[in-house]
Amino acid sequence: MEKYLAKVISVILHPLLVPTYGLFILFRLDAFFSLLIPQEAQWKLLFLTFGLTFLFPLFIILILMKRGIVKTLEMNSKEERIFPLLITSLFFYLNYYLFVKLGMPAVYVDFMMGATVMVIAALLINFFWKISLHMLAMGGLFAALLDVALLLYLDINLLLLFAVILAGGLTGFARLRLKAHNQVQVYAAYVLGLLFMLVTVRLSYL
Repeated sequence: MEKYLAKVISVILHPLLVPTYGLFILFRLDAFFSLLIPQEAQWKLLFLTFGLTFLFPLFIILILMKRGIVKTLEMNSKEERIFPLLITSLFFYLNYYLFVKLGMPAVYVDFMMGATVMVIAALLINFFWKISLHMLAMGGLFAALLDVALLLYLDINLLLLFAVILAGGLTGFARLRLKAHNQVQVYAAYVLGLLFMLVTVRLSYL
């Protein structure tokens, strides 16, 4: 039962879905920047992000699986992760680039910039170490909310912060339960995701 639950959590909180979740949360915040984009436009931007950061990378990964370059969707080895991470980084950058060209408020542009930096960092780290991509994404999501709260002096609902922290904890449990990573890989990934997002967003304000 625990193993099945861990698989469900790993799918629901897949790193490719985190940008869409993060953007949705930012749209729902009671803040001035949320009012700058009409509701209809927000949904269109969510679908754009969902397509570029999830559907297209997933489609490419499935093609790589068919060609034998990637064995499974879990990508258990470092070698299997190279091409998927490279492709994903390109799609993430395209999403960031479109946000810039569309004149999106800085908070959304910075979020996608941070997400793109994390994917590129994950690709570089992967050459030396198999880090948890799930936890890297969850750490980045929490850091994005911290950045918004601290840099824009926004009072974010504590229940929301707790929910994001809890989601990170559940993700860590799932990755350990499935033996996809060891504890060091899980904890280090969360901290690195936190740092990458915090530093990237703060540098954009300099």
